[in-house]
Amino acid sequence: GSDDKPLESDVSAIDQSGQSVVPPNRLAHGDWGELVVRTDRVRKMWRGGRIESYRSLVIGGNLNGCGGFGIGKSFEPEDAVEIACRMARRNIFFVDRYRNRGLTRDLV
Repeated sequence: GSDDKPLESDVSAIDQSGQSVVPPNRLAHGDWGELVVRTDRVRKMWRGGRIESYRSLVIGGNLNGCGGFGIGKSFEPEDAVEIACRMARRNIFFVDRYRNRGLTRDLV
C-alpha cells in the first residue's frame, strides 16, 4: 500500500534463535499491492440533519493469480481507505492463470 506505517502482515517476527520469521500470510500470497479505486462521500438524512460519511473501494493482489477487493466505510476518508485495505486482504480469491500469464490490460 501507500501507507507510511507498516501493516501488521508486513512486520516480521523474530523467533528464539534470533532469525526473522516470515508471517504465514506473506509466505502464502507473496508481495501484496493495493490500489484505491474510488472514495465517495455519502450523506444520510437523520433527525439532527445530514450525516456525512465516506465509502472507499480498494483492490489488492500480488500480480500472481491472487487478489481481493474491499469496501470500507467511516466518518473520515483515510479511515475508510484503511478499513477497505484490511477487507481486501481478508477477502482473497484466486485466479487460474493460462500459460502462467495474468491480465494483460489495466482494469482501472
